Amino acid sequence: MKHSLLFIFIAFLSSNLSAQILADSSFEASGAGGTAWVSTSAAFGTSFCDAASCGTCGGPCVPHTGTWYVWFGGTSSAEIGTATQTFNAVSAGTGTLFFWLKVPMKGTAGDTLSMIIDGVPQSKIAAVDSIGTYINVSVNMGQITAGSHILTFRFEKQASAAAVNVLIDDIRLNISGTVGIEEIDFSNGIQISNSAETDKIMVAYNFNENQNLGLTATDITGKVIYKELFEDQLTDEHAIETAGWSSGIYNITLTSDKGLTKTTKVVVY
Repeated sequence: MKHSLLFIFIAFLSSNLSAQILADSSFEASGAGGTAWVSTSAAFGTSFCDAASCGTCGGPCVPHTGTWYVWFGGTSSAEIGTATQTFNAVSAGTGTLFFWLKVPMKGTAGDTLSMIIDGVPQSKIAAVDSIGTYINVSVNMGQITAGSHILTFRFEKQASAAAVNVLIDDIRLNISGTVGIEEIDFSNGIQISNSAETDKIMVAYNFNENQNLGLTATDITGKVIYKELFEDQLTDEHAIETAGWSSGIYNITLTSDKGLTKTTKVVVY
């Protein structure tokens, strides 16, 4: 069975990524009537929320930071909600989207959150698992040309007996100055990227000096499900196969004999 991989907090040290290019990344101005983001909701008119206008669904439905955020769902009826921004890319490159996600009330089969550039879906997350605290998600948005583009978050809920709540906040979009992930010079750093089509986690690194590395994957109970050692490493890339893994949250940890330790959470659906 194919798994789609949701990556949480990509550990990344790169001088080649551009600065954040989206306006009003935390929805504070747009929620209060600004125009940087435009939001729709078939059930409520808008997906922008604060405590005064939407409540807190008994406590857990709150922003990651500030006062405003996007709350998708909130009803047992079929629902489509969106949050959209038109942005300008000064130069072409690979887009990486970062945002904070929380699913205090899980959905059912068919409930999905899609990230879309210019009408073309780049990634889709199934909202069938609860995520009790905000997690930092990153998504490879593919090649983005210079010029004006439209970024859309689109949530689609199927009619069901239960409501689903999907919350997003603090959005960033970075565009690299190169034409592919494999060409990024992330000096003395680590990049972890997904390949949902091949059920693989790709771990790449580029250090200033050779070092011995240990790469492990553990499930939420702490059980080690993958472990490998690499000696005398400077620059390389390794793939972790995930096709046989159960759905859930995993920790991917890279350590070195030079004192480096980096852990990245991964949700496998």
